Amino acid sequence: MIARVALILALLAIPVEAAPIAAVNARNVTITLFDESCALDVVSNLPLRATWTTPAGKQWEGCYEVNQFDIVVMFFADLTAISVPTEAFRRVRQT
Repeated sequence: MIARVALILALLAIPVEAAPIAAVNARNVTITLFDESCALDVVSNLPLRATWTTPAGKQWEGCYEVNQFDIVVMFFADLTAISVPTEAFRRVRQT
């Protein structure tokens, strides 16, 4: 619950330009959540932007939302769909 509240508060504090707000590293990929609108035309029910990055630097754009079960639901341009508990994400510190 605390993780979801922190993620929601981070989403509400929208700066002038889009910035990463949270990230998770697992199985050699990094998933980053942003505070900007999703740009994928094929997705209408996941409003915010996410990226999936491999160690080689390959990156896919995606979309996400936090559902009522405190799960971050995501869909990426390569047709990958994934759900990750909010507790797995760590806030990205701005410099």
